Amino acid sequence: MRICGKKILGLMISIFFITLIIHQIDIKKSLDSFNNINLTLFPLIIPIYYLAFLMRALRWKVILSNDSSLKIRSLISSIFIGFTANSFLPARMGEFYRAHLFGKKENIKRAKVFASIVIERVFDGSVLFFILLSLIFFLYSKPWLFKLAFAVGIIFIGSFCFLLIFSKLRKSSLFRENFILISLKTLFNNILNKFPENIQKGIFYTINKVDYLLSSFLDGLDIFHYPGLLIKAVLLTFLIWLCEGTVVFIIIKGFGININFLSAVFVLCVTAFSTMIPAGPASIGPYQWGYILALGVFGITKELAFAVSIVNQFIAVSLVSSGGFFFIWRDHINFKEIENNIKIEEEPEKVF
Repeated sequence: MRICGKKILGLMISIFFITLIIHQIDIKKSLDSFNNINLTLFPLIIPIYYLAFLMRALRWKVILSNDSSLKIRSLISSIFIGFTANSFLPARMGEFYRAHLFGKKENIKRAKVFASIVIERVFDGSVLFFILLSLIFFLYSKPWLFKLAFAVGIIFIGSFCFLLIFSKLRKSSLFRENFILISLKTLFNNILNKFPENIQKGIFYTINKVDYLLSSFLDGLDIFHYPGLLIKAVLLTFLIWLCEGTVVFIIIKGFGININFLSAVFVLCVTAFSTMIPAGPASIGPYQWGYILALGVFGITKELAFAVSIVNQFIAVSLVSSGGFFFIWRDHINFKEIENNIKIEEEPEKVF
């Protein structure tokens, strides 16, 4: 599907959720909620939020096998630009540009970089799953929450196990031999030689490309062979979401809502998983819906929850975009290029 199609689909999903919310709340009450914001602690959000990005850069370096040649400045600039693109492009397309940008800058295969980003997301989802499951089990036991935890558990824990197994296969030369030489050469000998030569060349090019991308992607899974790096990445993931939870806690408390820190982390988990829905830029719509569901557990009205979600999302997008546009300016990147150059593949090498 082209980017234009994804934009339209994402916008339609966002409009659906926003329309659904507006029909269930009193907009005037939501607007009145902004009059009661206490901004005293809000300045603390800036260093805490940016600290989370520093830890994201450290984690990314660890995931990329702790390569000493990779500079934190380069890592963090690519993260900010990718997150900024996510704020303006649908369906998290910024992740593809981040892989393209960093791979081009550091001369690393794009598919390998993209694999590291996939691992990031799996770590994020898995850690949030365990946090959410613990909170549900001990504090907030509701049937729909168990269903949510079960669904995300299947997705992220299943993905973690899949990547782990896949990475182990990478070490076996037999895997590549079986995948290419046996399966595809057998196909060639029995079927492809019956096709015209130009069709054979096209099929061979596709086979080479798939093999090249698969091999590059598997190269990005090396962290699974180093338990020490794996543990370090997981610990950094916990610290990242501790910072994110602190930001959510400050914002919610700013509206005079009396909840504790664990409750704020619970809200963070639910809203984070709500953004998995492939909506428009910044996941507007599903994010607000997730906030309303999460704060509803504590008896907070939909109107107030909607207002809090708007402020939280505005702060997050503003801080991310400020950092992103700074690095776009510093690195002399044409922002239009972000849409035009979203790709994760290079020209494949021949394997036949």
